[in-house]
Amino acid sequence: MIPNARENKAIDSLISKFHELNTVTLSLQKETTTCADARLLFDEVSEQYPFTKPRLGPNAAIVANPIYESGIIKILNLDLNSLSDEEKEAVRNLKKEHG
Repeated sequence: MIPNARENKAIDSLISKFHELNTVTLSLQKETTTCADARLLFDEVSEQYPFTKPRLGPNAAIVANPIYESGIIKILNLDLNSLSDEEKEAVRNLKKEHG
């Protein structure tokens, strides 16, 4: 069966979306990808495909500790001034003691 023009357009659109998502998948597999990079990628995918937000959002069920993750991402992004008290407490054990 040969697709008609409308079906062909839909197929092209799906292939384009597949390539976009495959790029994200490949980026996530790089050894240099940080937690902050992953969060940025997930946020971009969630923005473009809102139905993915429950699975990819910062409060998704798979995120064991959203406050900890948020704190880690702020640290990786050198955004220390915006850490909430909850985030500071969650990442407290990561702080290196001087001396």
